[in-house]
Amino acid sequence: MRTEIKKLHQRLGTTIVYVTHDQIEAMTLADSIAVMRDGRILQLGTPDEVYNDPVDKYVAGFMGSPSMNFIEAELAGGPGAYRLHVATQGEAALTLPWPESRETPVLAERVGQAVTLGLRPEHFAEEDTRLGDRAEGTPLSARVSVVEPTGADILLRLPLGDTEITARVGPDCRVASGERLGLRVDMRRAVLFDADTDARLA
Repeated sequence: MRTEIKKLHQRLGTTIVYVTHDQIEAMTLADSIAVMRDGRILQLGTPDEVYNDPVDKYVAGFMGSPSMNFIEAELAGGPGAYRLHVATQGEAALTLPWPESRETPVLAERVGQAVTLGLRPEHFAEEDTRLGDRAEGTPLSARVSVVEPTGADILLRLPLGDTEITARVGPDCRVASGERLGLRVDMRRAVLFDADTDARLA
């Protein structure tokens, strides 16, 4: 059905307004997406903009399947050296560097405060996997709680801080539930939200 609608749109060359609650339909059909909540447009942009550059936590969580992981953290450091402290139960605290390329002026006002880190499942890779420069990301290790093979890839559920996150890895990953796995996370694609208002900070 999506294919037929897309072909019709291309053939007619006219503007079509299509309303859907299915974010996959929106991503595959649209040239421009308006994400609405309570009758108000939160973000208007291309599928790429809405997916990779969401204006707030609601848009970030709505777009994508599996949805974006949200991890509570504390912002520390300063310009050129910001970092995120993620509290972990029973283990040493995890510190993630915030990329200088993703800095915004507002971060200076939030040092020492709680923030929400947003990472999509595909922002993770196995530590020993060479997937371009993604393998040069920030290393971390966690015990896998659930392994979900999908055929084309594998979804892993694992704790990060006080949150269970989802990581998408390649189909050749050989890990079982209960085992520890080394991962790398591409922080250059991460987003940061205000922990109270859910507004985008960086």
